[in-house]
Amino acid sequence: MFTVALKERNDDEFQLTCDILNCRVRYPVEYKENENSSARGDNVSCVARRHEWQKMSVGNVKTIQKRTWFGIYGTVTMGPGFMHKAGLGGVEIPHPPVFNWLLRMGLPESSRHALTLTHEFGHLQTLPLMLLYTGVFLAITVGSGQACLSGMILVLIGSHAFWEIITELYTVTRDSRFYRESYETVTRIPRIIFWIVTSALTILGWFSPVS
Repeated sequence: MFTVALKERNDDEFQLTCDILNCRVRYPVEYKENENSSARGDNVSCVARRHEWQKMSVGNVKTIQKRTWFGIYGTVTMGPGFMHKAGLGGVEIPHPPVFNWLLRMGLPESSRHALTLTHEFGHLQTLPLMLLYTGVFLAITVGSGQACLSGMILVLIGSHAFWEIITELYTVTRDSRFYRESYETVTRIPRIIFWIVTSALTILGWFSPVS
């Protein structure tokens, strides 16, 4: 076994929270030997292969790739610019990270990158639950005999809000201590707005099938 000692971060370096590795990796890294180990330069790649996790940082583009719990490889890319991409099996969908941007307001860049990537990958991990949730409410809407376009749209909006909630809960639980420490000196207002808005939209989706 070995430990990873983090060096001071420059603007062009990249940090992310490795939820599978149970450590935070920042480039460059310094390796320290434990009693029964040797600290070789390929330790991170060996551990990454063991946990099927790949990391890449090129310029302002950050990419992670990891196998999801249901067996399909997921890929998340931050940048270039404001846009992110996330997807399964090599198919990535670009999207503006609106809620991620709101949640990470005021964070240092290193913490923002770590939590943003974990949140984005959390979307892939929780995708089956979101699809099940959406399918149930769509079935209720159609089965009520009162299905209409506005009702279907409300269900989809509520489902996406629910997806954001469970994804952020995933982000919190991957490394709760790091999450808590990251926000110690940051205002709670953006997070309060996130939880109020997503909760309200989720509840709105519950009532659309019976409206």
